[in-house]
Amino acid sequence: MKKALINQIISLREKRKIIEAELGLSSENTHIFSKEEMLLIKQDINNEKAYKELEDINLELINTEDQFFKEYSETDGSDRTERWNKEFEGMINQEIIRKIYE
Repeated sequence: MKKALINQIISLREKRKIIEAELGLSSENTHIFSKEEMLLIKQDINNEKAYKELEDINLELINTEDQFFKEYSETDGSDRTERWNKEFEGMINQEIIRKIYE
């Protein structure tokens, strides 16, 4: 289950980067857009379909990462400490590297 969630997060991040490029946006790979940021993006672009895709992916990414934290963090998942975030990103990066060398 852990590996499946990591792979889903990687896949969602990759999809999001493609849509961001189409829209002329750029964000950090790990950044999830807030509702306020999504509204600003919607105002700045003139592509409703791409915006909707980005919005859907962003929401799915939020839910998937929340599920991962709840299942695998040392706490109940509500306290995303800096250390845990680094460990989480380390797991993601490790899986990306493993896929590259397979």
